[in-house]
Amino acid sequence: MWSDITNSIIAVATLSGAVIAGFGLFTWRKQLKGTYDYELAKKTLFSVYKLRDALRYVRQPFLSVGESNSDDKNIPWEQSAYINRWKEVREALILLDTNSLECEVVWGKGIPDARKSANSLIGQLNHALTMYIRSITDKKWEDDFQKFSDILYEKDENDEYNKKLTDEIKKFENILKPHLGRKD
Repeated sequence: MWSDITNSIIAVATLSGAVIAGFGLFTWRKQLKGTYDYELAKKTLFSVYKLRDALRYVRQPFLSVGESNSDDKNIPWEQSAYINRWKEVREALILLDTNSLECEVVWGKGIPDARKSANSLIGQLNHALTMYIRSITDKKWEDDFQKFSDILYEKDENDEYNKKLTDEIKKFENILKPHLGRKD
């Protein structure tokens, strides 16, 4: 009789241990996924903000000779300075593209779709910059550049380009902030 009771107690203890271990494993997996999602969202949102800041830096109206590092006398200093500014945009895009690819693997299409949407805005600024460079090297482009000066030069936080940029950033935030535990 004692052996039956002992075997029953051992069986209940083993079953209880297995159930508790199963719950523990489930909780641990859930925590790992939550931590991974949080870190992925954080680094992706960081890359989005880095891109935003790089685009705003390109648009700053004050351009100094010190921003140019070209010794080539055939390249205007303004062109060299903007090439240096655009390097930050390229670096931010590379970082964002890397993070977007990881997000697509983990969560699906949301981030890549937002990234494609932002491409238009980045393209507009690149085109305005190209028109400006053409206008300083060949005066026949000056009138064309004037059409794009509102894109190239930031007037304030509420200019049309900044409003569009803010809207694009919100698309990313709407996807990423829930993974950060934030809804704002």
